[in-house]
Amino acid sequence: MNINELLEESRGGILALAKKHGIIGMTITGSDDGCEVFDNGAFEFLVEFAPDASRSTREEFQRELLGLLGRYVELASAEDLDGHLRRIIIKESIPE
Repeated sequence: MNINELLEESRGGILALAKKHGIIGMTITGSDDGCEVFDNGAFEFLVEFAPDASRSTREEFQRELLGLLGRYVELASAEDLDGHLRRIIIKESIPE
């Protein structure tokens, strides 16, 4: 199964986990197909947590995504990114 098929098959589960953990917005960042996949097979998600989300909420969401996708998942929020890089990634993440 290729990356896009895995993501499409897991879409409902990913959205359910996002809702469960109070994710306000989420984008899979990176390459032209919308997904960054590292050499180790990890996915990278740019997420926006609810303002009252705790660190344990973030860790639990990451752990549950790992279980769902069977691959390590990197999570980043806009606050985690440096200024210039943040503007570029957020601009690329928002559909026009």
